[in-house]
Amino acid sequence: MIVPDIDNQGLTLSENATINAERGILKMKQPENVNIKFTDLISQIENGDIKIPQFQREFVWSKQKSADLLDSILKGYPIGSFTLWQTTERLRTIRNIGGDDLPQTREGHPIEYVLDGQQRMTSLYASFKGLKIKKNNKVEDFENIYIDLMEEENGPLVITDVEGRNEEEVIKLKDLLYGGRKLMRIYPEALDSKLEEYKNRFITYTFSGISMKNVPIDVATEVFSRLNVGGQPLSTFEIMVAKTYDEDQSFDLSVKYDEFISKAEEVGYGTITASTLLQLVAIIIKKECTRKHILSLKRDEFIGKWEEAVDAMERAIDYFKSYYTSFEAASV
Repeated sequence: MIVPDIDNQGLTLSENATINAERGILKMKQPENVNIKFTDLISQIENGDIKIPQFQREFVWSKQKSADLLDSILKGYPIGSFTLWQTTERLRTIRNIGGDDLPQTREGHPIEYVLDGQQRMTSLYASFKGLKIKKNNKVEDFENIYIDLMEEENGPLVITDVEGRNEEEVIKLKDLLYGGRKLMRIYPEALDSKLEEYKNRFITYTFSGISMKNVPIDVATEVFSRLNVGGQPLSTFEIMVAKTYDEDQSFDLSVKYDEFISKAEEVGYGTITASTLLQLVAIIIKKECTRKHILSLKRDEFIGKWEEAVDAMERAIDYFKSYYTSFEAASV
C-alpha cells in the first residue's frame, strides 16, 4: 500500500465541507465582530475563559514592544483585532499566560481560544498585571512599565527606562490602574486630572475582535495557519495533539509519542514518525489514512485505539528485527 504524506496535504474548502457534512454540520456560521472592554478582557483571562492553544508559538515580544502597544492604547489608536474561536471542545492549552497560573475553564462553559493576537494579548495581560516572564533563560519584569507624566501627548507616553527620573514624574502602569488613592498622594495635585484621564483611557478602551463559534478544530486550525502566513503551517500531528488532549484520561499525544519513540530508539527504530502512528490509528478506525480522515477522528475513539496502534507497531518492529536477524544469520 502507498501511504500518503499527510503533512503535505492541505485541506481544501471542499474537503472541510465534506468533514463538516460527515459530522452533521450543515454550514459554518459567519464570524461575528465583537467588542471587548478592558475589564472584560482581564476578567475572562483570569477566570480561564480565554485560553491560548498549545499550537500557538512561544511568547516572544520584548517589554519595549509591549510598551509601544500600550502607548498606542493610551493615545486611542487601533491595535488590530483578536480572532477568537469559541467552542466547548477542550484542547491542550498554555495554562500559564504570561507566567500567571490561571484556572481551568469552568465545566460546561465555552472556551475562547486565541487564534490570532496572542502576542498582543499576552503583552497586555502581563503588563496590566505586572508579571515576570521567563524567555531564553532570562526573566523580564513587565511591572517595570511606566507612564511618563511629563511627556507631551504626541511623545512617548509609555516608557521602560526611568533612570534619573524623579518618582513624581512617572508612574508604573500597574499602580495607575490598581494603586488607589493612597498611592496617588505622592503626586502633586496638578497631576490629579492627568492621572485620572490616563487611567480612564485604559479601562474604557474597547478591543475589537472576531469570534468564530462552534466550528470544528480542522477549520479553526486552518484559519490559524492562514492568519499566520509568515510562520510554519501546523502539521497534522500538532493539530491532533491539541484535539486529543484529555486531562481526565491523562492522555497527551505529545507525551505518548515521546514514550513510544524512546522505546523504539532502544531497538534501532527511532525514525518512525508521528505521522506514521497517526495513519495507523486512522486505518484501524476508518480503514483510510489521509489527512482528512485523521482530522475527522473523534477524541475518545482516537484515545481508545492508541494503545492498539502502538502495540501493532511494536509487534511489527519485533517481526522485522527477528526476520532480518534470521536473514543475516542465514547469509553468513
